[in-house]
Amino acid sequence: MNTVLDHLPIETNRDQYLKRASALELLHLDEIVEAFRHKLLVDRDVPSAMVLIKAAERRATLLGLNLGHDRAASAGASSTDKIESGLERPDR
Repeated sequence: MNTVLDHLPIETNRDQYLKRASALELLHLDEIVEAFRHKLLVDRDVPSAMVLIKAAERRATLLGLNLGHDRAASAGASSTDKIESGLERPDR
């Protein structure tokens, strides 16, 4: 089993695999956007708007545009933690 895992595309050519996987994910997001955009614009469907917002967030993450957001999330800082730390600052 380990021999099979060692020959997976992510192990043999990691950069190419990640580029292709990212491109495929972006194409899927494009399909989702196309499916829900018309429903939002024509029918004013609120759940469709939420799907589009999530797709935009996912796209930004894949493209590396959410760096500040990712650092805060990985550090475990919730919005409440941020507010509390702001309130505790001695210069205020």
